[in-house]
Amino acid sequence: MVAKQRNQQAFERTLRTLRSVGRIEPQDAALVACGRTLAALMDEPGRDAINVCWAYLKVLGALRGEVPTDTHDDDLSAFLAVLQGQVGDAPES
Repeated sequence: MVAKQRNQQAFERTLRTLRSVGRIEPQDAALVACGRTLAALMDEPGRDAINVCWAYLKVLGALRGEVPTDTHDDDLSAFLAVLQGQVGDAPES
């Protein structure tokens, strides 16, 4: 068996820590598998890891329960602003 490299080792340490505090649950299996795959890809010699790294960081954020604050979705933001302006109490009768 080939020894795990830096990113793979760091991902496994992160998983152990998150499991120890109850942050990893059975429904996180796909995210865990994806994270392991991305960590292995980042450890491949000669690979340009920048794009893989961005995807890897998103997986880590999801596992940690982080909610993205900026989605860069201007259409959704505009829709939500209109919706918020239209919601209110019904007029008294």
